[in-house]
Amino acid sequence: MTLAVKKWFAKLLGDNSPDSSIAALPNRSGTNPKDDLETVRLERDELKILNHLAQKRIRYLEAVLHSIPEAAIVTDSSDRVILANDKAKEVFQFSLVEGSHKQLNECIHDEKFLDLLKQVQQFPSHKVAEHSRSVANEQRWYNVILSSITNVHKNGSVGVLAILHDVTREKEAARMKTDFVSSVSHELRTPLTSIKAYLEMLIDGEVQDQQTQQKFYGIIQNEATRLSKLVDNILNISRIEAGVVKVSKQNVPLAAIVKEVFEVLRPQADASGISLVDELTPVFFHVRADREMMRQVLFNLISNALKYTPQGGTVTVRLLVDEGIGQVTAEVTDTGVGVSKEDLPHLFEKFYRVSGSKNMAKGSGLGLALVKEIVETVHNGRVSVASTPNEGSTFSFTLPLVS
Repeated sequence: MTLAVKKWFAKLLGDNSPDSSIAALPNRSGTNPKDDLETVRLERDELKILNHLAQKRIRYLEAVLHSIPEAAIVTDSSDRVILANDKAKEVFQFSLVEGSHKQLNECIHDEKFLDLLKQVQQFPSHKVAEHSRSVANEQRWYNVILSSITNVHKNGSVGVLAILHDVTREKEAARMKTDFVSSVSHELRTPLTSIKAYLEMLIDGEVQDQQTQQKFYGIIQNEATRLSKLVDNILNISRIEAGVVKVSKQNVPLAAIVKEVFEVLRPQADASGISLVDELTPVFFHVRADREMMRQVLFNLISNALKYTPQGGTVTVRLLVDEGIGQVTAEVTDTGVGVSKEDLPHLFEKFYRVSGSKNMAKGSGLGLALVKEIVETVHNGRVSVASTPNEGSTFSFTLPLVS
């Protein structure tokens, strides 16, 4: 390759030397003018070929950048954006016409990210950094991989390639995992502490009369039952989320399951002075579902309504069938304390409990989360809730109707 070609190729990579390719040609004084002209023509043709190859490589690089899911930006030695894929334009909210260049500060208004680019530009290296920014009013986190593009002829950087891998979901999952472990530990500690305290009093002989001992045994039994129920709910939710739960779907009548749950919960309702009312469809309306899971869903919703309904209130279960669209909706309505608008979006989250209602009844905050997992994840249905403080709530779920 001639010196002129090398000079031209260096300029293509970002060498801003004022020398032109013609100026770099060797001194031909004293040679035959025809030979000089032929040499220039050959060099011109060679430059054309190299230019054609360079354009193909640029188009190839553009195709690669646009095919990757991560945001990617390429800058040159003059701090201009020369290539950017659609994801990068979305993240930094700028436009770049194909083949055009823009200064970095015109495209990116993020000082921390610009500093990262400058560091790699000034001290050519490979760097990985964590960066966060607001995208569409949502905070997003990125692992940024920065690589300097070096000149093959001179030391120094002629540009930077930056790839931003969105790790927001991973960060959120890690945070949720930490919160989950913390919540589980807290929920397990409460009944265990109670069991331990009453057992210590019984073992130490602090309680002598039979009546008090029986009372303590009853408390220990209730706390142990609560602990077992908590562990079962945690395992059930984990199995559903992991996709390893065993599901036995068959055609089942929701009306019959409601009546079964009513029989179990009626003593609790009578003891609390609460009326259980059913408005059911004929039993020949069926859904394709796991019978035990549907029983668990209805039990959780109805028992939850009983917990937060004061004496003299009513809990009503109704089934609404829409044969036109092939759906059945089960509604559990109570005349209880209700839920505020601020709490409504969080009711189906794991371990979430309405702060103002914690003193009314014990619970782990997993019952409604399990309902959501069973209905939406396992049975492809949907759950919803509507509530008015001090007036009551309606929890409902919708499933496809068996034709």
